[in-house]
Amino acid sequence: MTIYRTPGVYVEEKSTLPSSVAEVATAVPAFIGYTRNGPADTAEPSVARIATLLEFDTAFGAAQPAKFDVTELADSADAVAVELTPPTHPFSLYYALSLYFRNGGGPCYVVSVGNYASTPSFAHFTKGLAALEKEDEPTLIVLTDAACVLEAGDYYDVCGQALAQCEKLGDRFTILDVIDGEVEDFRNDRNLSANLKYGAAYHPYLKTSINHDYVETGVTFVLPHGKGTHKLGIDADKGIAVSFTGPTGSTPKVAVTAAGLALTFSITDGTLTIAGAKDKTGNEIADAWSTWKKSNPALGFDIVSSGDGMGVVATADLGSAAISVTAVPQAGGTHKLGGAKGIAVSFKGPTGSAPKVAVTAAEDPLSFSITDGSTLTISGAKNKTGNEIANAWSTWKQSNSALGFDIVSSGDGSGVVATNDLASALIAVTDETLASIMSTQTALYNKTKAALAEQRVVLPPSSAVAGIYARVDREQGVWKAPANVGVLAVLGPVTRITDAQQDNLNVDATAGKSINAIRSFTGKGTLVWGARTLAGNDNEWRYVPVRRLFLVIEESVKKASAFAVFEPNDQTTWLKVRAMIESYLYGLWQQGALAGSKPEAAYYVRVGLGTTMTPQHVLEGQMIVETGVAAVRPAEFIILRFSHKMQTA
Repeated sequence: MTIYRTPGVYVEEKSTLPSSVAEVATAVPAFIGYTRNGPADTAEPSVARIATLLEFDTAFGAAQPAKFDVTELADSADAVAVELTPPTHPFSLYYALSLYFRNGGGPCYVVSVGNYASTPSFAHFTKGLAALEKEDEPTLIVLTDAACVLEAGDYYDVCGQALAQCEKLGDRFTILDVIDGEVEDFRNDRNLSANLKYGAAYHPYLKTSINHDYVETGVTFVLPHGKGTHKLGIDADKGIAVSFTGPTGSTPKVAVTAAGLALTFSITDGTLTIAGAKDKTGNEIADAWSTWKKSNPALGFDIVSSGDGMGVVATADLGSAAISVTAVPQAGGTHKLGGAKGIAVSFKGPTGSAPKVAVTAAEDPLSFSITDGSTLTISGAKNKTGNEIANAWSTWKQSNSALGFDIVSSGDGSGVVATNDLASALIAVTDETLASIMSTQTALYNKTKAALAEQRVVLPPSSAVAGIYARVDREQGVWKAPANVGVLAVLGPVTRITDAQQDNLNVDATAGKSINAIRSFTGKGTLVWGARTLAGNDNEWRYVPVRRLFLVIEESVKKASAFAVFEPNDQTTWLKVRAMIESYLYGLWQQGALAGSKPEAAYYVRVGLGTTMTPQHVLEGQMIVETGVAAVRPAEFIILRFSHKMQTA
């Protein structure tokens, strides 16, 4: 209180009007999931407030590119059949945000817990919820991405933590999905057993009108696609052409092995035979011999590399000719094969013997095998011509299943298919991509682009429902049930629900967990057809709008009442607080949020000694304000009763 000492006129202003309650935002969802530019696995989640999908794209990057397999159909007017290749981890946060904004969503929060290189984990979402707890503005928690990338058990555990956060903070609500439509698994999960009034579940998934993002190099044409042959050989026009007509979606490969027979040695009737020597060097043969003779009798023979041992011993035209050692070895005499750099074969056997050395150039015979239904291995192909391989294949497939593969000679078939340096390299049949045919096969390119435009993203419904919450709140108010409202940007639910099926979804006598159906109606489109919280058997908190209205009132009044903290706990302060709350509730009643023909029937606010407090409460610094609100409840069941009326005149 000011103390005046100088005579004069002074002006004092006194505040007699109470403060007003500024209503908090009602539908500001927080989406938790993975983004292109998300943090590394060990980093903390990144949190940002956005208002448009463009802001999301700028801050977090675009969607995870989809991959497609395309099959050209020769006997169909549609020209191509498109099949989505399911990603290992189907990150969906980008599409969820897109569906949210298309359904009327406004500003929201994004909690990025990782990037597309991350392996999804329960721990990531736990960290995301911890980061979200520090934010005051969000009023909804949406876990669409968790529903797509986590196992059902882990997802429901995250949902349980989200519900617990809602109860702890008292200012938010969780929208849940039913994984893969497994209603019983959802209801029986132990993690969804508490705080049920703070969440609502929706079912089934939605086929949206949103197209998949893709890059043209990720769109692959599956063999065959009109010209389904792949040539192998030094001279492609004279080698072989391998074709594949297996099931759509397979990834065929052709493995051509050039391995000849392993080097082996044998001595019979005084003749040393070196098998598999074709194109081997002196060092290779000498080393193999050194190992062989340790466990086999050399019978007087020995082999050492001649010169530097790099010379090739058996040439390509050697065939299986035997090279005879015509002279009886004299005192350490050696006989060279393969030139000055090949090998030197020596013999110290009994006098009078006639030793011989036979060097064979035989390789593995041509053989074929198909493993995993998609890899054709051609063994023994080294230096074989296209005709040789094609003829051997023709014989082999008469008694073996080709599983869609075929081999024919290319050109005149005289070209050598596998070169000496091929070894056992795997040759993949590389299919064409959309990018590779853009300028060479324009008609097929355009048909494929048109077919890809018809591929739609399937999503859990929670992100669309979050957008509907925001739209209904903005247009009618948080007290209006977000039901009997059209779901936008969708082609329809993935499964159609009947009245009999919804009986079980809406009322659960055992677990008490209500699930809101999304249904398609003729002439009306796709509608949200339920407005219950998970606590479907609770008379107080059965309905979503009732729970959310109380959250808004409680949070708004709580923040507006902060001015009274440390004010004198007397009649003046009590009057200001009561008048402030009554003014706010009167405004809600005028808007139709509260039931009652008169304000006193719609709400009450009580505060004061002998009413809500005792002298002990005042001594302890407590000011207790009791507020009662008659929330409007949705007319869930419209019952029309008809009966016959007797004619009176």
